[in-house]
Amino acid sequence: MKFSVEKQTSIKARALKTRRQKMIKEEKFHINDLIDYNEFLRLYEKYGNGLNKEEFARSFLDLKKQDLYILKNDRCRILKQENISEFEIANLKIELIRMFNLKKGEVVSYEKLEELYNSLQTKLPLIMFAEKILDIPAHFVSCIKSNQSKNTIILSKTDSIFFKREDISKLTRKVEEKISKDLSNIREIKECISVDRNLHIGDKISVNEFEEIYEIYGKSGFSKYDFARIILGLTDAKSRQIINKKIDFIEIWKNEIINPSYLLKIRNKVIHEKNYILKIS
Repeated sequence: MKFSVEKQTSIKARALKTRRQKMIKEEKFHINDLIDYNEFLRLYEKYGNGLNKEEFARSFLDLKKQDLYILKNDRCRILKQENISEFEIANLKIELIRMFNLKKGEVVSYEKLEELYNSLQTKLPLIMFAEKILDIPAHFVSCIKSNQSKNTIILSKTDSIFFKREDISKLTRKVEEKISKDLSNIREIKECISVDRNLHIGDKISVNEFEEIYEIYGKSGFSKYDFARIILGLTDAKSRQIINKKIDFIEIWKNEIINPSYLLKIRNKVIHEKNYILKIS
């Protein structure tokens, strides 16, 4: 029995993803790391078996065709589309808390922050690690780095469940159940906003629209800052700018990742509502 084209494509994509993850682990790369052209050639020689340079650049490093030209004269950032799931973040957080016996609201120096970061192997760069694992706003990292006499609070937004002293496998299971519930709630809020306000990925909204949407959909469960980041997908900087009315418009859900199961759900809904019939030639 022959595999369909879709099946073969899927198998190839999974194989490339496995090889990509192997490269990231072996090279100890982080999201948005910088490489030069000589480094690119070394990586291609080591991991690019069966691919041309453009295919390798795109599949392994998230580099576009024009990036290869830039690389010959300057460095480029790689792994720009690499993701780390909420479950991976939770597991890293649990591991770090256990390893260093960390407490909610603990105060650390920049030196301690670097120690915590270097204790784990992660794809996250330092600033993303500080923000996602330790709840340190990105601009605080630069602040305590430039002024080593300053300290910062960590784990201030981390749920108390992460600090429970129980069997690690049971704790991980409980945390993952909570995350699944939270993610489901976030998806529902996004869906409501999209349907009720007729908004889509990449749409722009004004400061007044942001305030109105927050009042309706976010005030009961999120701070403005968290609502802007978690629900509308804004960066740390854009969130602060729109809250402080430093900008007039924001582009929402700019980097939203579409789950294939969601696309299938929409497809089936359209087929059902429009009474389309699938024709097989």
